[in-house]
Amino acid sequence: MKNRCSPEALLSIILGMSKEQKESVRSMGFGALLKMKITDIPLKLGFYVLQKFDSERMVIDIEGKELKVTAESVHDMLGIPNGGTKLTQLDQWPKDDTSYDEWKQQFKKDSIIRVSAIKNVIVSTTQADFNFKLNFLVLFVNTFCESTSMGRCNLFPLSYISRKTDISNIDWCSYVLDCLVRTKNSYIPYSDTSFFVGPSAFLVLFYADNIHSEALTVTRKRQNNLLLEFRED
Repeated sequence: MKNRCSPEALLSIILGMSKEQKESVRSMGFGALLKMKITDIPLKLGFYVLQKFDSERMVIDIEGKELKVTAESVHDMLGIPNGGTKLTQLDQWPKDDTSYDEWKQQFKKDSIIRVSAIKNVIVSTTQADFNFKLNFLVLFVNTFCESTSMGRCNLFPLSYISRKTDISNIDWCSYVLDCLVRTKNSYIPYSDTSFFVGPSAFLVLFYADNIHSEALTVTRKRQNNLLLEFRED
């Protein structure tokens, strides 16, 4: 499976975040991600679980055992906000809001914004301003929710986030589920040109937490502090 949505990009910058930046992440409701340690996302297993996921019934069927996939499942695995307002029910930016234009000024004019560019901007400063919040959200969306097949960042959610938005009150768990269904239905398995751009990290974590395997374990040191360890013989 070719995967465009890997958590490594986000988790790799966490250790270098300033105290102010980490506090900003907590205020947005993503504090659990600061404690998450994922050492690997095995692509073969990710492909296997994806193939077993029924997007209509919202279950993963493993040898006759059905694992119900819910918003609570996402919260248990990722610790992100559950409940609240759905992202697409928020008002989009008014035409006179310049926040998005100001955010884009961090990058070269007319350049394609990729995950690597977002990472570079975040690690270049210790500030935790509104641009930092948008940068973090872009990384979160493109590593835990839905990216794009061409490698450019998915910026769609930004159109619903303004300075007045209570980010912690957005139903991010339901958003992950929406992304899972959409990307599963658009993915073409066994195609050399098809990338899976959905939440592979959630799928593997959820599977590992529910199915006993000597090669794959999820260690819960405390709620929402997950360590994924994979051993492939």
